[in-house]
Amino acid sequence: MKKALLSILAVLAISGTALAGGTYKLDVKAPSAKANEKATVKVHVEGTGGFHVNPDFPTKLTINAPAGVTLEKGTQTKSDALKLTKDGADFAVNFTATEKGKKSFTGTFKFATCTDTECKPATEQLAFDVDVK
Repeated sequence: MKKALLSILAVLAISGTALAGGTYKLDVKAPSAKANEKATVKVHVEGTGGFHVNPDFPTKLTINAPAGVTLEKGTQTKSDALKLTKDGADFAVNFTATEKGKKSFTGTFKFATCTDTECKPATEQLAFDVDVK
């Protein structure tokens, strides 16, 4: 299990995208950013294999910023989502970096995917890099 988690984190860190489990697909899209300008990381999850996102679950996204980065909002709940329906959930992580270089973010994303007969809560550990120019 620990090796699987490390593999997922490695995929997130390298490509910004992870496919996890058989019930959902999770994408983190980290842009290139400019110092002292607002930038946005997009987090998206959608159900797969007959599962859908549960909009009633207490969904929560927590992002930890590295030194030199200010988050607009480090913790977001379902009321902060750009979209939170059975079709998927979208969150925007707005930040400003005060200096150039690679910035490594970490975080946790809690959500649930369901069918008509079962629900599977999930907690994903996130890790992604942003190149600030």
